[in-house]
Amino acid sequence: MLVRKIVKSTLFCSLGIIVGKTISEQKHKNTIKKILSADYMDDHTKVKLMQDLNNIKVNEKKRSKQVNTHQLKRNLKMITTQSASLVKKISKNVH
Repeated sequence: MLVRKIVKSTLFCSLGIIVGKTISEQKHKNTIKKILSADYMDDHTKVKLMQDLNNIKVNEKKRSKQVNTHQLKRNLKMITTQSASLVKKISKNVH
């Protein structure tokens, strides 16, 4: 009887964790899509938002004050690939 309760509660807890991770993953994907599809933001703002979303810290003192758009696009592409790989890792851990 006690074993059944333990197994049942473990099953429900693991199911809740899987559902929670799936919902969190979907929210993360939707947020990334919204940021990347926003036409009203410049690339610099998108890069900053993606950095904040993925907890990437950039030392502003080391960066030059004048940043060209090529560098920003490269940073944006790097952050999106990091986000995609993070989502893949999370989805592999869930299943």
